[in-house]
Amino acid sequence: MRRAVRAKDANALVLLVEPEGAERERFATWLEGARIGVMVCPGPQRVDFTCLGVRGQRCGLVEIADVAIVDVRVFDGAYREHTPSRELLRCYLRADKPILLLGPMSGTVRRFTDVEVGLLERPTRQSLVSAVRRLLTVSRAQAAAASACE
Repeated sequence: MRRAVRAKDANALVLLVEPEGAERERFATWLEGARIGVMVCPGPQRVDFTCLGVRGQRCGLVEIADVAIVDVRVFDGAYREHTPSRELLRCYLRADKPILLLGPMSGTVRRFTDVEVGLLERPTRQSLVSAVRRLLTVSRAQAAAASACE
């Protein structure tokens, strides 16, 4: 039975937005080891580098991903309106994909939680892979419902 689950996950693609290089590499390795495809992004890091999400536009990476995994540090300041991090958060939420938030959860971040948003404060290999697999189930159910409506 486990092989069938892994075979399904082999076609899954997640976007991992993690500003810390070592953690980005570690999390990506864990997911790839579980046969889950990974695209990595450091998130916006420099003043002269602005990602599409920060500019209020759709992010092509999150659009093709089944699930977005985002370190909450990229949303620093998202509690204030009209800030780049608030626009980035809106970008991920507008994509209508399940999101897994990593890191310490403030009250501000918790206000954005719903069925499609998972929270993981201190990821381990097992907790990260399990959370992603749960959200992949949500993603597949959303895709099936959308295709049934067409």
